[in-house]
Amino acid sequence: MNRAIFLLFSIAALISFSTTVSAQNSCANPVTATNAAADLNGDGCLDDADDELMQDAMETGNPVGDLNGSGTVNVSDWALYQQAKQS
Repeated sequence: MNRAIFLLFSIAALISFSTTVSAQNSCANPVTATNAAADLNGDGCLDDADDELMQDAMETGNPVGDLNGSGTVNVSDWALYQQAKQS
């Protein structure tokens, strides 16, 4: 009986995990090695959320947008962001 319950929980966990992974990988513009810098929120997808973060970083100096590591967020970071999105 305990073995059957363990097996059922294991199967349920596996189904849950595979569903979660599928949902995460179903974005229109997934991150690759060449565009990873533009994934500012780290969700594996280049989308409007990343655009909003970069726009906010440009306005507020939020270091998430400091893509060149200069210590400030400026037009150079914006250019790097746009370049990464196009990759």
